Amino acid sequence: SFREIIDDSSLTCCLHNELKFVQKYFQVQKYRYEEKINLIIAADDAVMNAVIPKFLLQPLVENAIYHGLELKTENGRVLIHVERDGDLLRIRVEDDGVGMKPEEVAVLRKCLENPEIGGTHNYALRNIARRLLILYGDAARLNIDSTDGWGTCIRVSIPYSEEPPMIGAQKISD
Repeated sequence: SFREIIDDSSLTCCLHNELKFVQKYFQVQKYRYEEKINLIIAADDAVMNAVIPKFLLQPLVENAIYHGLELKTENGRVLIHVERDGDLLRIRVEDDGVGMKPEEVAVLRKCLENPEIGGTHNYALRNIARRLLILYGDAARLNIDSTDGWGTCIRVSIPYSEEPPMIGAQKISD
């Protein structure tokens, strides 16, 4: 349930639980947007026990809806694709919304290079970038690609593990 996920103080969760949370969030959004938005999840059962930062996917899906699909006149979709690639878990959240102009993407990429720099925008992405840095250091990647009129794609790569990451000498509980 929402309450269990929110009340749990751990920084990580298994992919399966995060996807369930995103599906529930999307159901709520469907009441507002009805058939205008659709969610597609492509994730193999073999990666469902992978540990990821809690609330990694929901803000990305929320951004896809509000910044991509809401402004689109036709129906649109959000795709979440998750796969294991050797020692990495690769996560892609993409939409077929309105996309961004190249200069907007450049500003966003600059912001993600140094998420500690403040600003009045991009809170969700900066927060995700900070948490990835804390949990995984340089082993994590957060990339954005967008084409004006075609949509946006956020890619996250983290080390694949079914155990919570270690920070210093302390394991982060799941």
